[in-house]
Amino acid sequence: MRNTPKIVISKTLKKVEEGPNWKNITLWHEIRQEDIIKLKEQEGKEIAIFGSGTIVQQLANLDLIDEYRLLVIPVVLGAAKFLFEDFKKMDLKLLASRSFKNGNVLLCYQPSGLHRQ
Repeated sequence: MRNTPKIVISKTLKKVEEGPNWKNITLWHEIRQEDIIKLKEQEGKEIAIFGSGTIVQQLANLDLIDEYRLLVIPVVLGAAKFLFEDFKKMDLKLLASRSFKNGNVLLCYQPSGLHRQ
């Protein structure tokens, strides 16, 4: 993970600091559809988004997400933010599911209009 290319998307950061455990970082101040398309056309590993519902929402509304991997952790919090708030409607096709001994479940979905393998 240390040398894996990373993109930090932030409207407030002026620069990102590399350290011994955090290298190969690019800073973007906005999401542009053409930049994401260029990334997806490159050879190599898959693109993953960790911990940003706002970025997922923007990419989903631009039809730029090929697969959703949702980890369900069975904990009742009493109040929470909706995962897919302000998303355009999409039908998802279940690709795979996996349950774990601790009760967590991983669900992998593909937007049904997507015909890529």
